[in-house]
Amino acid sequence: MTAKIFVCEICGKRHPTTQRTSFDGQDLCPRCLEDETIICAHCGERIWRDDNSGNDTTPLCENCYQGYYVHCSRCGTLLHMDDASYEDDDTDAPYCSDCYRQIHRPHNSYVIQDYYFKETLI
Repeated sequence: MTAKIFVCEICGKRHPTTQRTSFDGQDLCPRCLEDETIICAHCGERIWRDDNSGNDTTPLCENCYQGYYVHCSRCGTLLHMDDASYEDDDTDAPYCSDCYRQIHRPHNSYVIQDYYFKETLI
């Protein structure tokens, strides 16, 4: 009895049908499934890597990014909407906590420096 095989639609190699995974209308081998797709960190849906709306550490499908995440408008860091800071209300540009503090720090405020910090005199 011969084992049934399929041809992966990404790499074109032949594999046993027991290794086939259908994704987005394509039959993929385990390696191509791992290399070409990723799991959304928020909802757990498998998406193409090229469709990742998040970043390498927090992959996101488009729906989860639109519903729950933003990028800091100053440094580009990916933020959950609950962690974003805004100037006045949620219609302003979002900021991460570091950028928000830098923007709102008074220019003449005292900043606590490291013990070995030495001010450069003008």
